[in-house]
Amino acid sequence: MQTGHGEHPEPGGDGAVVALLAAVREIMADVGRGPPARIVDLDARLDVDLGLDSLSVAELLVRTEELFGVSLPEQTLATARTLRDLLPPATMADEPLARGVEGAGADLAGSGSRDVNDRPAFGPPSARPRRTDGRLRRAAEDLHGVWALGVFGVMAAVVGPLIVLVPTLRLRWRLVRLTARLLPLLVGVRVRIEGARHLPRDRPFVMVANHASHVDPLLLVRLLEKPAVFAALAGLADNPVLRLGLRRMHTHLVGRGDRVRGVADVQALTDTVRAGHAVVFFPEGRRAPAPGLEPFRMGAFLVAARSGVPVVPVAIRGTRAVLPVGRTLPRRATVTVTVAPPVTTRTAGWHGAVELQREARRLLLRHSHEPDLA
Repeated sequence: MQTGHGEHPEPGGDGAVVALLAAVREIMADVGRGPPARIVDLDARLDVDLGLDSLSVAELLVRTEELFGVSLPEQTLATARTLRDLLPPATMADEPLARGVEGAGADLAGSGSRDVNDRPAFGPPSARPRRTDGRLRRAAEDLHGVWALGVFGVMAAVVGPLIVLVPTLRLRWRLVRLTARLLPLLVGVRVRIEGARHLPRDRPFVMVANHASHVDPLLLVRLLEKPAVFAALAGLADNPVLRLGLRRMHTHLVGRGDRVRGVADVQALTDTVRAGHAVVFFPEGRRAPAPGLEPFRMGAFLVAARSGVPVVPVAIRGTRAVLPVGRTLPRRATVTVTVAPPVTTRTAGWHGAVELQREARRLLLRHSHEPDLA
């Protein structure tokens, strides 16, 4: 339905509202706030009713801009209190993208599904691989997986206590980098690094990478000669042993669902960069269970925009084959780590962060060879 000038669109029939509410529900689900217990409506307060912290609100603003093809004012992040505050841009679009949202879903479904008739036909019995060969191959893969898992366990048992005991961060970092180089050799994983020349050598930066496996952080450590600060979810610290190791490596644990803490995390990491340290983010916020680049959190890009440093996108390919989400036994594979050219902006604040996010995402999609799930 079309609304008159100056009127607020009503949820029942306006595609703009439907699209905006769908984006909110997706973000709430991503941060563990969904499915919501109460109905999400236009007058729901972003912090009190929906439990969105500042970074989640920033993501909502990005999605709002993309939905309606508009640029929000700089002060929107600070002034928006309810979903209704985000609707004025929607009235600037002739056809809100509710239809585009449906189309995107259809495209995703189409790109990831195959008709039964598309399956290759079975060949004659003589052309089929023998079942015995398949069992032997699987047995060999499982045997290698057990070996690799044992190597992981031994390395953790040796390196973990050393991280706690070694007196300086620089020595601890060297120890972890040595582990990151030695471990792939022992478990039969080949690592190729491309574009390492793009890493800034004389200034701090923000590194962002796609995330598909537990082994991704070790690959990024290989790229960094000096100690860097990894931004990780606070939930990792639930394990007391892991919490001690993360603390010794100066990992910054970020919270979810707490707007005040989200602001404090961005400020603390901005101060870290200004002090001359590189900061590493996985902007998807979690290990993606299926192929594809998920929506990005805005924290990394806000930190870069506020501190005036470049964003270095790093695309990781192959770790999903080595140790995907839900699998225990590692497998042999070739992993490629591609360092893309740094992304910069001359625009400070919110609009600069959006510019950095979009360009970094474009480069990660290009080099990771993964579909866009945003």
